[in-house]
Amino acid sequence: MVNNFLQYASTKILAMMKVTELVLTDFSNLLEWFGIPGHIHSEYTPMALAQILTGFAKDVQEANTQLSSERNQGRILKKWSTGSMRRSSSSFEWRMKPNVILPVQMDDQKDFSSSLENVLELALTEQK
Repeated sequence: MVNNFLQYASTKILAMMKVTELVLTDFSNLLEWFGIPGHIHSEYTPMALAQILTGFAKDVQEANTQLSSERNQGRILKKWSTGSMRRSSSSFEWRMKPNVILPVQMDDQKDFSSSLENVLELALTEQK
């Protein structure tokens, strides 16, 4: 009876250790996805990351409510001020000369594309 209990308890403990290992591996991948370097992963426990994310979500919510209230105030002010506003002249100058466009020679288009391919290949190999 004690032997069966110990075997059952040991299998449960081993299963929990495996689940913990898998979850922490996924958590490490999440930290890498957030751009946190591997050598400081130990500073970002799941609880610390949860606090950062909830703080960020609260900040976003506050900014969203502030923007919507400012937008509503802007609409009220716009309705109030547009009735009495008259334009004497436009702020856009119609006779303004366009910017001078400088010609760029692209004779060696093939060399440009091959150098771009080299840069992309170099970037991909550095990421690995």
